[in-house]
Amino acid sequence: MGNTLNAARAAELAANAAEDAANAAEDATKKAVTGIKVAEINEAGKEVSEGISKAIEAIELFRSGDTTGGAAMVTQSIGSFSGMLALAAPPFGAMAAAALGALTSLISAILSMMRPEQESLEHKLKKLISEETLSNAYIAMSAGKAEWEVAEQKISLLAEQRKAAVRELNKTGLSPEKRKELEAIAAGRTWEYLTQNIGWERHKARISASFAALAKKRDIASTEWMALFDITMVYAQRFWHSFESMAGLVGGVDGASSQDAINNVEIFKALRRVVARQLRDDIAGVYFEMQNKSQLYNLWKGTENYQAIYRRIGMTGQSAEANESLGGESTTFAVTPGGTLFASGWTHSGDVSTPVYYGRGSANSLTKAKNTPNCDQVFLGELKEPGQFVVGSLMERGTKLAIASFNDLDGVGENSPRDWSANEKRWGPWRTLDFSHDKITVLSVGFKAGKESYYGLHVLAYHWDRKDVWLFDVVERQEGKLELTTVESTYFAPKQVVEQLGASDELKKRSTPSHCAISYGPNNTTWVQVGTLLLSVGPKGPTIEKLTETIDSGIQVSQARVFHDDTLVCATNKGLYMRYRLNGPQEEPAWAVAPELQTDWFWKQGANEAQVANALLEQLEGVSQ
Repeated sequence: MGNTLNAARAAELAANAAEDAANAAEDATKKAVTGIKVAEINEAGKEVSEGISKAIEAIELFRSGDTTGGAAMVTQSIGSFSGMLALAAPPFGAMAAAALGALTSLISAILSMMRPEQESLEHKLKKLISEETLSNAYIAMSAGKAEWEVAEQKISLLAEQRKAAVRELNKTGLSPEKRKELEAIAAGRTWEYLTQNIGWERHKARISASFAALAKKRDIASTEWMALFDITMVYAQRFWHSFESMAGLVGGVDGASSQDAINNVEIFKALRRVVARQLRDDIAGVYFEMQNKSQLYNLWKGTENYQAIYRRIGMTGQSAEANESLGGESTTFAVTPGGTLFASGWTHSGDVSTPVYYGRGSANSLTKAKNTPNCDQVFLGELKEPGQFVVGSLMERGTKLAIASFNDLDGVGENSPRDWSANEKRWGPWRTLDFSHDKITVLSVGFKAGKESYYGLHVLAYHWDRKDVWLFDVVERQEGKLELTTVESTYFAPKQVVEQLGASDELKKRSTPSHCAISYGPNNTTWVQVGTLLLSVGPKGPTIEKLTETIDSGIQVSQARVFHDDTLVCATNKGLYMRYRLNGPQEEPAWAVAPELQTDWFWKQGANEAQVANALLEQLEGVSQ
């Protein structure tokens, strides 16, 4: 009981700290807006306005629990600010200097808001890195990251000092000595001073060395490679944004009209392009691996029935030795980033459901979950709270859904904090949602992560009487009652349903997994697949794609999902297809095809920081020109 209370208290403190950081970022945003308006800096007004809007959006994404999207939006926001930072040049008026300082403080506040989530990610990933070259790169970079946090604090302090000096200069009665001292601070710092005191050059070298280690070890197992990539991207993002914010500190020693100040700003602009070009090339050098070096699980389908679950690294250019047979006879499965496998589904006869089994390693050695109901199809949702998941068991031919929480952290129910085993203490109680009263058959399930341990529940369902299909948002009320709300623009008409999924009688009784899927991609977009139709619903409105047109006219699609690295994977009658970008976010997506992978069910794990990598690459490309 004590551990439970301590964990709950720790979660509460973490949530409060995250909210405090978001409030601080919001307050800094308001001050930056005020400072810019007072300064009447119009050269980059549009860009700064966009940056402020995106900063507010990033803060709200963090508050809603979408930390991945929030981190990417931060990059877009600061990229917009950099237009003003780069255009600004001496001679500065006092208010202009204050506005630049306000932007530097804003960037500092936003980075502080991101830090707890990034530290949590690193804590989860660092233990995966054991290969010598990658491990050495991580050790060197880890020390650098701690130093860079001190550098970020110095940058923030210098920005505050500059703003304070500007405020003091507006006061009357200052002695000549005091005024001269304040004017020197308000004028900014020389680039030589900033280089010596911030030490940005050695941090850039550490980041490049880590990317070089990743490029050297392209053939290493995905788990280790991707972990180091994610941690390096966090370091690279923080470094670049803080480096950009130093523009708000650059000036001279003798006041607003000093030629030294002009020279310092020109030096910074030139170095900014050089550093952007180097970082861009560092990331681009491993971009292909970021998209493809993911763990891909698939259920091998033989001539008549399902065979073992396989794990392989990536989709393209892999030899047979890259495949690892996990065994098992399940029809559906899901996998956590830690490698915990959940498996269940119809037996080969297609008549009987099986319980949920779980564990790590071979699928033939999985453990039956505590109090598990029989399961037609298993679903998994990853929550924002580290190591926490929700498991869904769709049963009784799509009319009921059992849900339980699952703790995948090491040490739960163990004698050692580093151990992991399949044990009862990992599971919360099962509860069952009954959809039969609503006259619907659930075809697919989606768990959308929110704040901490909260999540949204979506079901894609066939209505018995109307014979149409909708995506529903499900809210549990008291006494087991369910409130179902249709999600706008997710309607599939009866004719489309028959064309894509077959006869209505088969849909109602649902004797096999439906050819449908719900997934959540970047930019807060929900994806719904019904047969060969792929619908996306996001901030830019709904769009529908016909996979018969984008892949092949004779294609049949059993499962299609979009992942947070913006890859689309489709299990088809002609093999497994993955759509991804070859060499960066500016490139058009291309298809990778693995015709030998015959499967109806798959699971993919990619880079956590893929969205950040794409956003940062776009910004660096623009600056480096």
